Amino acid sequence: MFQTLPPHVVQMIVSHVERCSRLSFDGLSDDVKGRPDLLMPLLSVCHNFCDIVYSQFSSRCSLYFDVDADNMAAFWSGWPSRLNKRNHASHHLVKRLTLKSNLQTILSGKALDMLSRPPFSNGIFPRTRFIHFNIAWPREQEREVDNEALLSDSEASIYAFVQRVKQLAPMVNHISITPQYVTLIQHEPTIHLFGSLVSQLFHLASCVEYRSSGMNIPMVLRSELLHGLTHITYDSKGYTVDVRGQLTQVIRQSSQTLQYLVIQARVFIDVAGLIQNADGNYIKYPNLRTLKLEQRKSTPPTHRPDTSGVVLFPNLRHLTINDHYPFGDDVAFRGNSTTLEYLCIMPRRETCDILRQYSVFTASSHPKLQCVKVSGLPDDVPTHFQSTNLFTQFVLNIAPGASARGIAVSEPVDDTFHALDNLHNHACIQVLVLPDTVLPLWFAVSLIRWLPLLSDLHCLSIFADPLTDEASLAEVNAYIQSFRSLINNRLRCWRLSKANSSYFVQIVICVTVVTAICPNFNHIALPSISHNNFMTVLKDAIETGKYKQYEPRLRRLLFWK
Repeated sequence: MFQTLPPHVVQMIVSHVERCSRLSFDGLSDDVKGRPDLLMPLLSVCHNFCDIVYSQFSSRCSLYFDVDADNMAAFWSGWPSRLNKRNHASHHLVKRLTLKSNLQTILSGKALDMLSRPPFSNGIFPRTRFIHFNIAWPREQEREVDNEALLSDSEASIYAFVQRVKQLAPMVNHISITPQYVTLIQHEPTIHLFGSLVSQLFHLASCVEYRSSGMNIPMVLRSELLHGLTHITYDSKGYTVDVRGQLTQVIRQSSQTLQYLVIQARVFIDVAGLIQNADGNYIKYPNLRTLKLEQRKSTPPTHRPDTSGVVLFPNLRHLTINDHYPFGDDVAFRGNSTTLEYLCIMPRRETCDILRQYSVFTASSHPKLQCVKVSGLPDDVPTHFQSTNLFTQFVLNIAPGASARGIAVSEPVDDTFHALDNLHNHACIQVLVLPDTVLPLWFAVSLIRWLPLLSDLHCLSIFADPLTDEASLAEVNAYIQSFRSLINNRLRCWRLSKANSSYFVQIVICVTVVTAICPNFNHIALPSISHNNFMTVLKDAIETGKYKQYEPRLRRLLFWK
């Protein structure tokens, strides 16, 4: 009977059983006390149930291999031990692969030999779409590829290795590469071979990532292999990086297909090379949905290109520019006012000037903009920007004027409350994030009054001003009655980034007031290390009867998971 059930029905049954079982599909907990073991019996019901149970687990797990190890055993990251060992006939379940290898192991051909042994000789990985490569930079004594014969043999080994990867995972479309143990010593033949390996691996996919956390090697990419890419991520935390060379060429070659572009580097990004070719023609990115540029360096660019009114990013939805604004005009905002949904930007001097000069944000100019995040205020922000209402104009009038539903402000100016005072003009906001702000109760209530659609409020912490720790129930009631007519049916969640135990009584008073004016408020989120301790304090306050008339609503906070 079970074998005749449609797959979607079996899926619903498995999902329901998982919620009530000891096992969890996140793989983090194998035994949750008090829950019956229900998933294991499903494995013996029929093959349909067995396949879906294993498929649920495997979709969140990755298979890890260390190619350099003598015994290349597989490590199932996140696989619950209660499901016992997985045999390698389960290749069809694997969605993600991680391969760790020294570059010299690949150049010598040993890696190819390892990929031809069990478990890889047992079959291919037909459902694997993502492969991550951890490639260790060879030690100095291993860099012996200077003569032409050795270079030729190494190139042949790279080609054979890449072809074996393609054979093992024919459906792969996402390749991520992380170089490790890169030193300052540069060895030209090795740099060339590493670039060839990266290029050939990236040639297998349309989504590519290169992430380096150490000293970076210059990228010597074979750009002729890399075109038609849809996703490019280049994240370099190292101190030397060349994004003006082949990488720039690769990005330009994929301009018509690129949907996602992230470049994070310590030096300034060669934006001029990305938007204009050698002939002076502008390069358009008609399908680009996400653009993230982050420089991690304080010095401004020496040249910021102008684009003469050309629209280069007509379909941009997510725009992040941390640190210096790299363009000479409003090209990042031009032509995408009806598509832009998310904006994260640092308000440096040049950014403020561009937005004002080109009147980028006017009332209802960006109807789909849902969230604006200000990533921080650097030292070069003009003094008048911090001391006048310009901060309000920049942070607040952008998003609400464009019907945005969320605002996030990191590291705001000192006079936060003055800057936020105009929020009462922007009733459409649903999410407000102030991660570096401690809110007094009186101002939190003001926010609730000003923003009738507010459902989610994030802040650093809260305190009960004007009430004190010793405030009696009569004082709390009197404070609540002072704005009893204020009812907000939308606020459900209040998230705190920091909660010291000495402030728990203050927080209890605050949530009591909020539950009185927000009937649907049911979630106070604290850092995990403080959450259980706070819930104990809240429970004690409820059981003492001090806030008895608010007890039903307060008890809802205890059971939120």
